Parts: sequence; structure tokens; C-alpha cells
Amino acid sequence: MRFAYSSLSVAILSSFSSLSFAEQIQESEPTTLSPSLKLSTIVVEAKEENALGKTVYKQEDLKKSPNSSKNITDFLKVNPNVQLGHRFRSSLQQGELNAADISINGGLAYDNKILINGLSINNTINPVGAQQSNHPNQLMGNSQAAAINTDLLCKLTVLDSNVGVEYGEFTGGVVSAETCAPQTEIGKIHGSLSYDYTSDAWSKVNFPSQDSRDAFEDSSDESAQPYFTKQGISLNSYGRLSEQWGFNAFASYRHSAIPLKTDFAESGQFEQQRQARNAGVELFYDPSERTSFKLGASFLENDGLYFKSNIRDSESPQHSNSQNLYFNLNNQLDSVLLTQQLNYQRQQAGRQAAQNHYSWLNSSSKNWGKDRYSFEGHMGALNQQESRLEYTIKALFELIETASLRHQFKIGAGYGHYAAYWQRPETAHVYATPLNLNGADCQSDNGTSYDACDTAPSLDDKYQGQYLSSKTSYYAGQLDTRQDRWHAFIEDQIHWNQYLSATLGFRSDYDSIHKQNNVAPRTALEIRPLGNERLILLGGWNRYYAG
Repeated sequence: MRFAYSSLSVAILSSFSSLSFAEQIQESEPTTLSPSLKLSTIVVEAKEENALGKTVYKQEDLKKSPNSSKNITDFLKVNPNVQLGHRFRSSLQQGELNAADISINGGLAYDNKILINGLSINNTINPVGAQQSNHPNQLMGNSQAAAINTDLLCKLTVLDSNVGVEYGEFTGGVVSAETCAPQTEIGKIHGSLSYDYTSDAWSKVNFPSQDSRDAFEDSSDESAQPYFTKQGISLNSYGRLSEQWGFNAFASYRHSAIPLKTDFAESGQFEQQRQARNAGVELFYDPSERTSFKLGASFLENDGLYFKSNIRDSESPQHSNSQNLYFNLNNQLDSVLLTQQLNYQRQQAGRQAAQNHYSWLNSSSKNWGKDRYSFEGHMGALNQQESRLEYTIKALFELIETASLRHQFKIGAGYGHYAAYWQRPETAHVYATPLNLNGADCQSDNGTSYDACDTAPSLDDKYQGQYLSSKTSYYAGQLDTRQDRWHAFIEDQIHWNQYLSATLGFRSDYDSIHKQNNVAPRTALEIRPLGNERLILLGGWNRYYAG
């Protein structure tokens, strides 16, 4: 046995470099010609028609489009029916790695359904997220639990209108991403290694005035990031090990450093950080031409280190991740393609932070404040988690031709069990309203004691020590919830010659929390008056639900 390696190629394009490699394993026995001729087996499969309002992006599209954040929703700026949120449209936050919130045809960001290999990565517990890192009850975040690196994807589908009955639990649109399946020769392993880098030195922001420029360069808040360094590395490897077996393995790591000014009496600098990690493996098994299996596991994670510019000890590492396991089975029967998928998913998010927050009057010991007060601490730790177990089955039938009409039916059903909790592990206190201690001790002889106390005199000598007289408490606790969902659907795609296409669908959803059955009829109509693609009239009437 000998090993033949293809040449290595390296390409460096401004902020991107890639290394591609391929390994081929070949047997050295000589080949012989055989007089016999063997014809390949022809299998007729039912294939799904493209739906109205559907845009498909291939791997080439994902690679050639500018995308400094390397995530799905940032790439979707190329789609006119997708709008980014105000915060992500700004050029003042180029150091961020989190997936952008998007609106499809005017819907809210959390009204969309975002899928990766058939699994939802929607953040259903906290889809809006706090705007400040020290919110007492909410974590920072957005509508997606994790950001997916587009370097790892081979296909991205956007459904922005007339979405078929196969998809539910949304009122905006559907974005479905798929990782790469091996399409190589047997014994041939392909892979790619890419590195990207960008920084504020490579970007330019135009300002309406010099004052606005100065304010931006002196920023102390993550909403304006004048300096950043963002870089990442991605690895993808795939191949067919035999006629039946194939694999795809992927991993990526991205890091962003965002230095910002502090707002204390003595000016300084604090470096916020962002990190994103994706890793996974998929195994493909095709025991016959009519049956295929796929087993996959992935881990998607985002981390961020935040701080408040005028609060001492306000650092708060915040993280979110999605751990996924999925199994897919396709069976081509005599007249139907049967698809089944089983998913298990666990999404987690949390923050670690100082347990209590203090609002001190400036004193000889509490002297870091820029104005009259010196602030200290945070609002404590928070955690949330959701576990999902889902099963879906779908049958796509062969075309049925009757006179000048062609029908293609699709039916399916599914069940999901969900368990989630929100948790504050320890009680957090917020102390405020300083009063004069009048030279007394924090622990007096008469048994009086203060939770928040400082014996040092104020800088103006008006207070001989101080104690914080008001306290707001956020008690430790946990909220748990469980939900079961069922759905079923049927759809018929109808074609009449080259002039008319229509989709008639019906979907029913039930969930155990609302205890009601939602019925969603969906229709779409495509008329070609000229019998070709030169003029197409589109229409539809659809109902969507989200819970």
C-alpha cells in the first residue's frame, strides 16, 4: 500500500489565509480490464420542489461574501428580506462575536426559527437579553443561544415567506444551516484550515463632527468600541472511508479583545473579551442505496468578559452553550421517502459576579469615584438551562399525475419534551443611601451592627464614617417549568402545466402549557401568465404560531 499526497496550497487574502489538504490512499496492484459490462442501478427518488420565498446559499456563497463576524445572521445582510437590529447595524461595535439579532419581514428577532442540522438554537428562556451586564435578573444575550461559524457550513436556507407546514413555532421566518456531508472518492480525506484576522487599524468610521469622534475614541462602554482585535481559526475534515461509511469533523475558535477606558478618578483601561467555540463530528452510514443514517454531536459556546466603567469589581464573565446530539434516518420505500430525526439538546447560560453592590460616599478609603460617589460590586450570579428531547417523522410521496395536474404530498408529525429552569444560587443585596456614622464603630457596644459600613471620614469631612441605610435584596431561588408539544401536518404541491403552481397545507400544534390546539392553514400560489419565468405572480395566505 502506498500513500499519494496532493500538493499543499496556501492563499493569503488581506485578512484571510487558508490551508487545504487532501490525502488519498491507493492500492498498488495493477488494474485489469474485464470484458463484462455492469450497469449502475437506477433508483427513482421523490425529490421535494423548491418553495416560494426560499433562498438557498451554497458553500461558495458563504465563502465569497464579506463577513468579519463569521456568523450566520451577519452573513444574511445580503438578503433584502432580512434586517439586522439597530445595535448590530452600527459600525461602532465591530469587536463583537455574538450572532446578530435579525428581523425577517418585520418580525421580532425571537419570532424566527434558527436551525443547525435540524436542531433549534433559539434562546427560548431569555431571547431579548439584558442591555447591561449588571442587570439584577437577566443575562446578556440575544435570540440565539450560540453563534455558528459560517466556515463550517455547506448550505444555508432562508424561508422568508409562504413557509411550508413542515415548520412551526415561529411567526417571522426560518433559517436552516447544514454542515458538510462527505462527497469524495472512497479513501480520500479532504480538509481545510483557515485563519482570519481584523482589527480597528483595518477599519474606518466616519463621524459627523470632531466631538463625536473624540467621544468615540474615549469610550468606556461596550456600545462604542474604538479599539478591537478579532481573530479566529477554523478546521474542517471530511471523507468517505468506504462505500458505506463517511465522516465530517469540524472545530473553530474565535477571540476578540476590546480595550475600553475606565471612568474612575484615576483613568485607566480594562480589556473586555469575547470568545466563540464550535466543535462537532458527524458519522454517515449508507448500508444500501435506499437507506442512510447520520449520527452527529456538536458543542457550541460563547463567552464574554464584561465590566462597568465606573464600578469597582464589576467584572462579570458570562457564557452560553448548546450541547447537541442528533440521529437521522432516511428510507426510500417504493413510493415514499421516509425521514426520521431524533434530537437531544441542552442549552445553558450563566454569569459569575460579585454578590453585592454598594453605593459609597467618597471617603479616604472609598476614593476611586470620579464624582461624589464610589460604586462597587455587582448583582450576583445567575444560571439558566433548557433540555430538549424531540422526535419528528416526515413522508414525501412520489409525484401523482392526473390529467394535466401533478400532485406531490407530504405528511409528518412530531413530539417534543422540554424542561427548563432559571436560578439565582445566592441572595444578592444592593446597598445605597449613605448616612453619617458620627465616629461610631461598625459594630457598637450596644449590639448595633451594619451590613455595609466604612469608618473612614468623607473627603469633605462632613461625614465621620458612613453606613448604607437602605438594602434591596434579590433572594436565592429557582423557577422550573416543563412543556410537551405535539404537531402534525399535511401538504399538497400542485402543478398545472407551466402556468400554475399551488401549495395547500394544514398544520396543527398543541402544547401542554397553554393547553390549546392551534390550527395553521397555509397556502401559496404562483402564476406564470406567459408560461415561463419572464413574469411570475406570487401570492399566499398563511397562519403562523409561536409560543
